[in-house]
Amino acid sequence: MSVADTLDAMKREPRPLSPLDDFETAVNQTGTDSEILSLQAETVLALRDGADLMVSIPAYETYTTDGTGGNTETVSLSHDLVDSPNTQSVVLYENGNRVTPDSVDYANNSFDYTDDGTGNTLHIYYIVGDAATLTVEKVSPGGKTSQAEQLKTLNAGRANRQDQQEDPIDFQFSGSWLERFLATDMVLSVTIDAPYTVRFREDTDGTEATNALFHTTATQGATDAPGLLAAINDDMGGR
Repeated sequence: MSVADTLDAMKREPRPLSPLDDFETAVNQTGTDSEILSLQAETVLALRDGADLMVSIPAYETYTTDGTGGNTETVSLSHDLVDSPNTQSVVLYENGNRVTPDSVDYANNSFDYTDDGTGNTLHIYYIVGDAATLTVEKVSPGGKTSQAEQLKTLNAGRANRQDQQEDPIDFQFSGSWLERFLATDMVLSVTIDAPYTVRFREDTDGTEATNALFHTTATQGATDAPGLLAAINDDMGGR
């Protein structure tokens, strides 16, 4: 039976993907292309041609409140704060507790916050408009001999600004019928080259970027498909 026949006969179920539930997360190195999300396929995984990709990648900063309890402070952020049409623009924690800014000033990239205590750490996950290159690719296992193919490249800053309900981002596959498939042990990898820190979680206080989006729907096969990895590697090498 050919690889195509095996895939046609294989039972596959929809698999929604989201950054905090399905991917391994990592902190980027600013100013260089860095992997921030990775998902290793356990069985055959296929992205859907034309499927929407909801994507919004927040920046992360910390701030230590001053020594006066009950004082309202203006926290100035290092990057361009966006009033996001897709997700919550600012997710804020005081130490490990979720809190809400008093107000948000998008024009001045800042927010006000009143801390009842003193010297607390604010963990800030916020949506930014700074230009950054986000790349989605599939990576074949094999160490130094591994192969990779880009599946989507976009400007994360532009994506953060656009209304993705009205102007959706989607996957389009035109290279070959194998382009959207990942064989068992292949990795779906998301990298970013950004001037800001991307962090989806931090361990000190256990906070996470609940405003981060990387949502799409794939299909996952019930089993492996013998010969699929070799076919994908040949396909990537031939284009």
